[in-house]
Amino acid sequence: RGLGDVYKRQTYTITATLLGGDCVITPTGAVSVNEGADQSFDITVNSGVIQFLEVDGSLEACNQFGCSYTFNNVAADHTLDVLCN
Repeated sequence: RGLGDVYKRQTYTITATLLGGDCVITPTGAVSVNEGADQSFDITVNSGVIQFLEVDGSLEACNQFGCSYTFNNVAADHTLDVLCN
């Protein structure tokens, strides 16, 4: 019996969604993250400004011209939503 049979690493999904506007989230969509890992997202504005960054339903600070957000020590599924205009 191998070690992989005893302990299977859990993975979680962080879903990054652009709700509207001319911005880019990198990476975007459903991102698979290993338990305990960190995952960063970059929000870049092509035109206009960022109206809000919402993480798991709560507003987070973000410069209106672009920012980054990092989930540290991931241990659950998460959402990241951005609205630009």
